[in-house]
Amino acid sequence: MPDSISVLFTKDELWVLQGFVRHETGQPWQGAWPNFSKDLNDQIANALLFCEDESQLDAAIVLSKGDCYAIDSLVPNSLKSAAGTLVGRAILLKTFRVRSQLEGSFTSTADEPTVDVKEIERKLEEWKANEEAEQAKKPARRRRSKT
Repeated sequence: MPDSISVLFTKDELWVLQGFVRHETGQPWQGAWPNFSKDLNDQIANALLFCEDESQLDAAIVLSKGDCYAIDSLVPNSLKSAAGTLVGRAILLKTFRVRSQLEGSFTSTADEPTVDVKEIERKLEEWKANEEAEQAKKPARRRRSKT
């Protein structure tokens, strides 16, 4: 059974995670699972750099069970991105799925992956909207009249 799983996060979700997942806490941790992680913080930073440098809308990071518990303790389900999009619940659901997979209670297998059709449709709509916005930013080409 794996001890970590790769998860795809949107750029907005990664920015939210960056705001919560710190590389240190400043005080001794006394719980079973720390709510900070240098490795996870580095992964989030690198994923954000990838999104920015490669003009990508999402990137994958690898989550362990401890990372999932850290995110669960820090991110409220009602959290919104800077753009006002509800992202807390989506982030938490991803960590719950990872925990379930790591515990062996997830129902899909590698041969039969779980496909979230609504998530795919949402990403396609987002991609189309971004493409249209980029096209709208380009100045209209004017033909010069031959006079």
